[in-house]
Amino acid sequence: MNEILNEYMRLGFSFVLSGADKKPIGAWKKYQQQRPTEQEVQELTNQISKDSSLGISVVCGRISQNLLLIDFDSKDQQFIKAVMGPLDELAQNTWVSETPHGYHIHFLVDENVELQNANYILLGEGDNKKEVDLKGEGGLTKEPPSPGYTNLSDPSSISKISKKDYETLVRKLELLVKLKPYIEPTLQVWQPGRRAL
Repeated sequence: MNEILNEYMRLGFSFVLSGADKKPIGAWKKYQQQRPTEQEVQELTNQISKDSSLGISVVCGRISQNLLLIDFDSKDQQFIKAVMGPLDELAQNTWVSETPHGYHIHFLVDENVELQNANYILLGEGDNKKEVDLKGEGGLTKEPPSPGYTNLSDPSSISKISKKDYETLVRKLELLVKLKPYIEPTLQVWQPGRRAL
């Protein structure tokens, strides 16, 4: 556990203690402006050792080198590739963690970019929906060593993307939300291998 937290520190990430409900525990807003000290990290480690339901949430945005999280609440690889589009190749070579319901794909974005927090429901409703969250400035992302979260690649492998790449991703997500009413009826009648009339 200490290894992962020390790596987050080396990478210049800020992080806080969080509960099983993903909510931060205790006073945490200051960590949107400053990173935890070595003593505070040791205290976090001790608390997690005593209560296995506790975990860590990394603070996105400028305090963490302008960290962007793309949170897929789905494990459908075709869906993820379709959403990532031109960034899919970069997504194969950056820090990715598996969550209980999907994947977290992480990038560092040019520092002059203000990262937004947004939720995009792209397909379905209720329990069947496929959605993507962008976590930017001040947003929290639950990460290993939290229970149920596993690093599929090393956090130090995180890739950097440009302002243009980031803006392209946001525009694509916004367009997919607008197209949702037209895409869903097509998917309901579409069958693999069947040609459209």
